[in-house]
Amino acid sequence: MELKPEQFLRELSQKKLRPIYYLSGEEKWLKELALEKLKQILGRTGFDSQTWEGNSLQIKDFVSSAGTPSLFSKFRLLIIKHAEFLNAASRSALAEYLQKPIENSCLLIQTEERKPAKGDPLAAQAATQGAVIIYWPLSESEAAAWAEKFLEESHAKATPEAIKALIQTVGTSLSIIYQELSKILLYTQGQKEPIREEQILACLGYQAEQNIFDLGKDLQAKDFFKALQRLQEHLEHGLEPLMLLRHITSALEKVLKAKRWMAKGAQEDQIFREAGVNRFFNKNFIQWVQQWKGEEIQRALTACLEMEGRLKSNANISPRVELELLLGGWGQELGRLLGQA
Repeated sequence: MELKPEQFLRELSQKKLRPIYYLSGEEKWLKELALEKLKQILGRTGFDSQTWEGNSLQIKDFVSSAGTPSLFSKFRLLIIKHAEFLNAASRSALAEYLQKPIENSCLLIQTEERKPAKGDPLAAQAATQGAVIIYWPLSESEAAAWAEKFLEESHAKATPEAIKALIQTVGTSLSIIYQELSKILLYTQGQKEPIREEQILACLGYQAEQNIFDLGKDLQAKDFFKALQRLQEHLEHGLEPLMLLRHITSALEKVLKAKRWMAKGAQEDQIFREAGVNRFFNKNFIQWVQQWKGEEIQRALTACLEMEGRLKSNANISPRVELELLLGGWGQELGRLLGQA
Protein backbone atom coordinates (compact mmCIF):
# COMPACT_ATOMS: atom_id res chain seq x y z
CA MET A 1 0.00 0.00 0.00
CA GLU A 2 0.99 3.66 -0.22
CA LEU A 3 1.29 5.77 2.91
CA LYS A 4 1.58 9.51 3.24
CA PRO A 5 4.68 10.64 5.20
CA GLU A 6 2.56 11.71 8.16
CA GLN A 7 0.77 8.33 8.18
CA PHE A 8 4.14 6.58 8.20
CA LEU A 9 5.31 8.59 11.21
CA ARG A 10 2.01 7.97 12.96
CA GLU A 11 2.37 4.22 12.50
CA LEU A 12 5.92 4.34 13.85
CA SER A 13 4.78 6.30 16.90
CA GLN A 14 2.21 3.54 17.46
CA LYS A 15 5.04 0.96 17.18
CA LYS A 16 3.43 -0.57 14.10
CA LEU A 17 6.20 -1.97 11.88
CA ARG A 18 5.96 -3.34 8.36
CA PRO A 19 8.60 -5.70 6.90
CA ILE A 20 9.43 -3.44 3.93
CA TYR A 21 9.37 0.33 3.37
CA TYR A 22 10.12 2.01 0.03
CA LEU A 23 10.87 5.74 0.44
CA SER A 24 11.02 7.80 -2.74
CA GLY A 25 10.88 11.51 -3.51
CA GLU A 26 13.10 14.56 -3.49
CA GLU A 27 12.64 15.74 0.11
CA LYS A 28 15.71 14.08 1.63
CA TRP A 29 15.36 15.67 5.07
CA LEU A 30 11.99 14.03 5.77
CA LYS A 31 13.25 10.64 4.54
CA GLU A 32 16.22 10.84 6.90
CA LEU A 33 13.90 11.95 9.70
CA ALA A 34 11.72 8.87 9.09
CA LEU A 35 14.80 6.62 9.20
CA GLU A 36 15.93 8.14 12.51
CA LYS A 37 12.41 7.73 13.91
CA LEU A 38 12.44 4.07 12.87
CA LYS A 39 15.82 3.55 14.55
CA GLN A 40 14.52 5.28 17.67
CA ILE A 41 11.54 2.92 17.87
CA LEU A 42 13.68 -0.17 17.26
CA GLY A 43 16.30 1.03 19.72
CA ARG A 44 13.92 0.49 22.61
CA THR A 45 13.96 -3.28 22.06
CA GLY A 46 17.46 -3.65 20.62
CA PHE A 47 18.48 -4.15 16.99
CA ASP A 48 21.44 -4.06 14.66
CA SER A 49 21.55 -2.57 11.18
CA GLN A 50 23.42 -2.88 7.92
CA THR A 51 23.47 -0.40 5.02
CA TRP A 52 24.12 -0.93 1.32
CA GLU A 53 24.53 1.66 -1.46
CA GLY A 54 22.55 1.11 -4.66
CA ASN A 55 25.50 1.89 -6.93
CA SER A 56 27.58 -0.93 -5.46
CA LEU A 57 25.03 -3.43 -4.16
CA GLN A 58 25.41 -7.04 -5.31
CA ILE A 59 22.21 -9.06 -4.87
CA LYS A 60 24.04 -12.24 -3.89
CA ASP A 61 25.97 -10.38 -1.19
CA PHE A 62 22.76 -8.75 0.08
CA VAL A 63 20.92 -12.06 0.28
CA SER A 64 23.84 -13.71 2.04
CA SER A 65 24.37 -10.91 4.57
CA ALA A 66 20.68 -10.21 5.18
CA GLY A 67 19.95 -13.89 5.76
CA THR A 68 22.74 -14.35 8.30
CA PRO A 69 21.36 -14.22 11.87
CA SER A 70 22.77 -11.49 14.07
CA LEU A 71 25.00 -12.43 16.98
CA PHE A 72 23.99 -9.35 18.96
CA SER A 73 20.26 -8.85 18.42
CA LYS A 74 17.13 -10.73 17.41
CA PHE A 75 15.96 -7.94 15.09
CA ARG A 76 17.75 -6.45 12.08
CA LEU A 77 17.24 -3.19 10.18
CA LEU A 78 18.39 -3.53 6.56
CA ILE A 79 18.88 -0.28 4.61
CA ILE A 80 19.45 0.20 0.89
CA LYS A 81 20.27 3.81 -0.01
CA HIS A 82 20.22 5.39 -3.48
CA ALA A 83 18.21 2.54 -4.96
CA GLU A 84 17.80 4.62 -8.13
CA PHE A 85 21.19 3.24 -9.17
CA LEU A 86 19.96 -0.35 -9.18
CA ASN A 87 19.62 -1.67 -12.74
CA ALA A 88 16.50 -3.46 -13.99
CA ALA A 89 17.94 -6.95 -13.41
CA SER A 90 18.92 -6.13 -9.82
CA ARG A 91 15.52 -4.60 -9.08
CA SER A 92 13.73 -7.68 -10.42
CA ALA A 93 16.01 -10.07 -8.51
CA LEU A 94 15.57 -8.12 -5.28
CA ALA A 95 11.80 -7.96 -5.77
CA GLU A 96 11.67 -11.73 -6.27
CA TYR A 97 13.68 -12.31 -3.13
CA LEU A 98 11.41 -10.02 -1.12
CA GLN A 99 8.32 -12.09 -1.89
CA LYS A 100 9.19 -13.75 1.40
CA PRO A 101 10.43 -10.97 3.71
CA ILE A 102 13.29 -11.88 6.00
CA GLU A 103 12.02 -12.93 9.41
CA ASN A 104 12.67 -10.59 12.35
CA SER A 105 13.85 -7.80 10.04
CA CYS A 106 12.75 -4.57 8.46
CA LEU A 107 14.04 -3.50 5.05
CA LEU A 108 14.04 0.22 4.28
CA ILE A 109 14.78 1.22 0.68
CA GLN A 110 15.59 4.87 -0.06
CA THR A 111 15.63 6.33 -3.56
CA GLU A 112 16.00 9.87 -4.86
CA GLU A 113 13.55 9.24 -7.70
CA ARG A 114 10.59 11.59 -7.69
CA LYS A 115 8.19 8.65 -7.51
CA PRO A 116 8.31 4.91 -8.31
CA ALA A 117 8.31 4.19 -12.02
CA LYS A 118 5.20 2.58 -13.40
CA GLY A 119 5.67 -1.18 -13.49
CA ASP A 120 8.76 -1.16 -11.25
CA PRO A 121 8.77 -4.65 -9.69
CA LEU A 122 10.71 -3.56 -6.60
CA ALA A 123 8.29 -0.77 -5.68
CA ALA A 124 5.35 -3.04 -6.46
CA GLN A 125 6.69 -5.76 -4.17
CA ALA A 126 7.31 -3.22 -1.42
CA ALA A 127 3.71 -2.00 -1.76
CA THR A 128 2.45 -5.58 -1.49
CA GLN A 129 4.57 -6.65 1.47
CA GLY A 130 4.91 -3.30 3.22
CA ALA A 131 4.45 0.31 2.19
CA VAL A 132 5.58 2.89 -0.35
CA ILE A 133 5.98 6.46 0.91
CA ILE A 134 6.55 9.36 -1.51
CA TYR A 135 8.18 12.55 -0.22
CA TRP A 136 7.14 15.19 -2.71
CA PRO A 137 9.10 18.48 -2.87
CA LEU A 138 7.59 21.09 -0.61
CA SER A 139 5.91 24.15 -2.01
CA GLU A 140 7.28 27.54 -0.98
CA SER A 141 4.36 28.03 1.42
CA GLU A 142 4.96 24.59 3.03
CA ALA A 143 8.68 25.28 3.37
CA ALA A 144 7.94 28.71 4.87
CA ALA A 145 5.53 27.14 7.38
CA TRP A 146 8.17 24.58 8.35
CA ALA A 147 10.79 27.33 8.82
CA GLU A 148 8.41 29.35 11.00
CA LYS A 149 7.66 26.28 13.15
CA PHE A 150 11.36 25.46 13.48
CA LEU A 151 12.12 29.01 14.64
CA GLU A 152 9.21 28.93 17.07
CA GLU A 153 10.49 25.67 18.59
CA SER A 154 13.88 27.37 18.88
CA HIS A 155 12.25 30.31 20.73
CA ALA A 156 12.84 32.69 17.83
CA LYS A 157 10.80 34.43 15.16
CA ALA A 158 11.37 36.02 11.76
CA THR A 159 9.45 38.58 9.75
CA PRO A 160 7.44 37.30 6.75
CA GLU A 161 9.88 39.16 4.48
CA ALA A 162 12.82 37.35 6.09
CA ILE A 163 11.20 33.92 5.66
CA LYS A 164 10.35 34.72 2.04
CA ALA A 165 13.93 35.86 1.34
CA LEU A 166 15.29 32.63 2.84
CA ILE A 167 13.03 30.34 0.79
CA GLN A 168 13.51 32.25 -2.45
CA THR A 169 17.28 32.22 -2.00
CA VAL A 170 18.01 28.64 -0.90
CA GLY A 171 14.91 26.83 -2.20
CA THR A 172 12.51 24.49 -0.41
CA SER A 173 14.87 21.64 0.54
CA LEU A 174 14.46 21.19 4.30
CA SER A 175 18.01 19.92 4.80
CA ILE A 176 19.36 23.19 3.38
CA ILE A 177 16.79 25.34 5.20
CA TYR A 178 17.67 23.62 8.50
CA GLN A 179 21.38 24.19 7.93
CA GLU A 180 20.89 27.87 7.14
CA LEU A 181 18.44 28.50 9.98
CA SER A 182 20.89 26.91 12.42
CA LYS A 183 23.54 29.42 11.32
CA ILE A 184 21.05 32.28 11.48
CA LEU A 185 20.07 31.38 15.04
CA LEU A 186 23.73 31.53 16.09
CA TYR A 187 24.14 34.84 14.25
CA THR A 188 21.11 36.38 16.04
CA GLN A 189 21.55 34.68 19.41
CA GLY A 190 20.06 36.76 22.23
CA GLN A 191 18.03 38.94 19.84
CA LYS A 192 14.50 39.56 21.12
CA GLU A 193 12.96 41.16 18.03
CA PRO A 194 12.08 39.09 14.93
CA ILE A 195 14.90 38.23 12.54
CA ARG A 196 14.91 40.68 9.62
CA GLU A 197 15.39 40.14 5.91
CA GLU A 198 18.77 41.89 5.80
CA GLN A 199 20.01 39.62 8.59
CA ILE A 200 18.98 36.55 6.60
CA LEU A 201 20.89 37.74 3.54
CA ALA A 202 23.90 38.78 5.59
CA CYS A 203 24.05 35.38 7.27
CA LEU A 204 23.70 33.55 3.96
CA GLY A 205 26.93 35.27 3.01
CA TYR A 206 25.93 36.66 -0.35
CA GLN A 207 23.41 38.97 -1.98
CA ALA A 208 20.24 37.71 -3.60
CA GLU A 209 21.51 38.39 -7.13
CA GLN A 210 24.26 35.82 -6.60
CA ASN A 211 21.81 32.98 -7.19
CA ILE A 212 23.12 29.61 -6.06
CA PHE A 213 20.83 27.86 -8.55
CA ASP A 214 22.89 29.27 -11.43
CA LEU A 215 25.65 26.92 -10.35
CA GLY A 216 23.35 23.99 -11.00
CA LYS A 217 22.35 25.38 -14.39
CA ASP A 218 25.99 25.75 -15.41
CA LEU A 219 26.61 22.10 -14.54
CA GLN A 220 23.49 20.92 -16.36
CA ALA A 221 24.72 22.85 -19.41
CA LYS A 222 28.15 21.20 -19.04
CA ASP A 223 29.78 24.62 -18.66
CA PHE A 224 32.19 23.29 -16.04
CA PHE A 225 34.64 26.18 -16.26
CA LYS A 226 31.91 28.72 -15.55
CA ALA A 227 30.55 26.47 -12.79
CA LEU A 228 33.99 26.30 -11.18
CA GLN A 229 34.27 30.09 -11.26
CA ARG A 230 30.81 30.45 -9.73
CA LEU A 231 31.64 27.82 -7.11
CA GLN A 232 34.74 29.76 -6.07
CA GLU A 233 32.68 32.97 -5.80
CA HIS A 234 30.15 31.27 -3.52
CA LEU A 235 32.94 29.83 -1.37
CA GLU A 236 34.53 33.27 -1.10
CA HIS A 237 31.18 34.62 0.12
CA GLY A 238 31.11 32.03 2.89
CA LEU A 239 28.66 29.42 1.65
CA GLU A 240 29.04 25.99 3.23
CA PRO A 241 30.81 23.48 0.94
CA LEU A 242 28.43 20.68 1.92
CA MET A 243 25.43 22.81 1.01
CA LEU A 244 27.02 23.59 -2.35
CA LEU A 245 27.71 19.90 -2.92
CA ARG A 246 24.05 19.11 -2.26
CA HIS A 247 23.01 21.73 -4.82
CA ILE A 248 25.41 20.17 -7.31
CA THR A 249 24.05 16.69 -6.62
CA SER A 250 20.45 17.89 -6.89
CA ALA A 251 21.10 19.55 -10.26
CA LEU A 252 22.69 16.39 -11.65
CA GLU A 253 19.90 14.19 -10.29
CA LYS A 254 17.43 16.27 -12.33
CA VAL A 255 19.48 15.51 -15.46
CA LEU A 256 19.40 11.79 -14.67
CA LYS A 257 15.64 11.82 -14.14
CA ALA A 258 15.13 13.70 -17.41
CA LYS A 259 17.36 11.22 -19.30
CA ARG A 260 15.28 8.33 -18.03
CA TRP A 261 12.00 9.92 -19.06
CA MET A 262 13.45 10.81 -22.46
CA ALA A 263 14.37 7.16 -22.93
CA LYS A 264 10.72 6.29 -22.27
CA GLY A 265 9.62 8.67 -25.03
CA ALA A 266 7.95 11.14 -22.67
CA GLN A 267 6.80 14.54 -23.94
CA GLU A 268 8.72 17.65 -22.86
CA ASP A 269 6.03 18.81 -20.41
CA GLN A 270 6.19 15.50 -18.58
CA ILE A 271 10.00 15.52 -18.59
CA PHE A 272 10.05 18.96 -16.93
CA ARG A 273 7.43 17.85 -14.42
CA GLU A 274 9.04 14.53 -13.49
CA ALA A 275 12.51 16.09 -13.23
CA GLY A 276 11.17 18.82 -10.95
CA VAL A 277 12.38 21.63 -13.24
CA ASN A 278 10.55 24.91 -13.83
CA ARG A 279 10.25 25.29 -17.58
CA PHE A 280 9.89 29.07 -17.47
CA PHE A 281 13.27 29.57 -15.73
CA ASN A 282 15.07 26.70 -17.49
CA LYS A 283 14.09 26.99 -21.15
CA ASN A 284 17.25 25.22 -22.38
CA PHE A 285 17.06 22.31 -19.93
CA ILE A 286 16.10 19.69 -22.54
CA GLN A 287 18.97 20.79 -24.77
CA TRP A 288 21.38 20.55 -21.83
CA VAL A 289 20.19 17.06 -20.91
CA GLN A 290 20.73 15.85 -24.47
CA GLN A 291 24.43 16.71 -24.15
CA TRP A 292 24.86 14.17 -21.35
CA LYS A 293 25.48 10.48 -21.89
CA GLY A 294 23.91 8.08 -19.43
CA GLU A 295 27.22 6.77 -18.13
CA GLU A 296 28.56 10.32 -17.71
CA ILE A 297 25.77 11.43 -15.42
CA GLN A 298 26.01 8.18 -13.45
CA ARG A 299 29.75 8.70 -12.89
CA ALA A 300 29.23 12.33 -11.90
CA LEU A 301 26.55 11.45 -9.35
CA THR A 302 28.63 8.60 -7.95
CA ALA A 303 31.52 11.03 -7.50
CA CYS A 304 29.21 13.42 -5.61
CA LEU A 305 27.97 10.68 -3.29
CA GLU A 306 31.49 9.45 -2.60
CA MET A 307 32.63 13.00 -1.87
CA GLU A 308 29.77 13.59 0.56
CA GLY A 309 30.84 10.45 2.41
CA ARG A 310 34.44 11.66 2.58
CA LEU A 311 33.47 15.12 3.81
CA LYS A 312 31.31 13.65 6.59
CA SER A 313 33.81 11.02 7.72
CA ASN A 314 37.21 12.75 7.36
CA ALA A 315 37.78 16.03 9.15
CA ASN A 316 41.34 16.28 7.82
CA ILE A 317 40.45 16.96 4.19
CA SER A 318 39.62 20.39 2.78
CA PRO A 319 35.99 20.56 1.53
CA ARG A 320 36.85 23.55 -0.64
CA VAL A 321 39.77 21.80 -2.35
CA GLU A 322 37.70 18.65 -2.84
CA LEU A 323 34.90 20.62 -4.54
CA GLU A 324 37.28 22.57 -6.75
CA LEU A 325 39.05 19.37 -7.81
CA LEU A 326 35.70 17.74 -8.60
CA LEU A 327 34.49 20.50 -10.93
CA GLY A 328 37.98 21.13 -12.31
CA GLY A 329 38.31 17.43 -13.14
CA TRP A 330 35.03 17.44 -15.04
CA GLY A 331 36.20 20.49 -16.99
CA GLN A 332 39.49 18.84 -17.90
CA GLU A 333 37.68 15.69 -19.07
CA LEU A 334 35.40 17.77 -21.27
CA GLY A 335 38.42 19.63 -22.66
CA ARG A 336 40.09 16.35 -23.60
CA LEU A 337 36.94 15.13 -25.36
CA LEU A 338 36.62 18.38 -27.30
CA GLY A 339 40.28 18.16 -28.29
CA GLN A 340 39.74 14.68 -29.68
CA ALA A 341 36.70 15.72 -31.71
